[in-house]
Amino acid sequence: RIGMEITTGGTIGSLVRIGIYGSSNGLPTNLILDCGTIAGDSATFQSITINQALPPGLYYLVALSNSLLNITFRAIPIASAQSIMGVSSTLGATASGNLIQSTFTYAALPDPFDNTGIVVASANVPIISVRLSL
Repeated sequence: RIGMEITTGGTIGSLVRIGIYGSSNGLPTNLILDCGTIAGDSATFQSITINQALPPGLYYLVALSNSLLNITFRAIPIASAQSIMGVSSTLGATASGNLIQSTFTYAALPDPFDNTGIVVASANVPIISVRLSL
């Protein structure tokens, strides 16, 4: 399972799409799984049943919304969200942060990830929860 907790809902009928990307050199690459959507207008924890094997490695969990209003997610406070990935040289010599952001018009997740226009940000990190089975 994969899911998120929405603490303040967005526009009525809005959706949040969740996905998993592979990585290379600290950047997202190929789409591994478009997990589907949860309701963006419901202030609840919601999850999606998935069945995806992942070999050991670094992966990017992504969330994308079509809400016209800001959606607030349960998040890790910025003071506690330390970078565990390091910084790719393609993001600039002074880039540091705890997440990356990209402008993208709501649609199915692209494959591969478009790394043009991404920025490193320091912000509260929305929690995307996963349940693993071994």
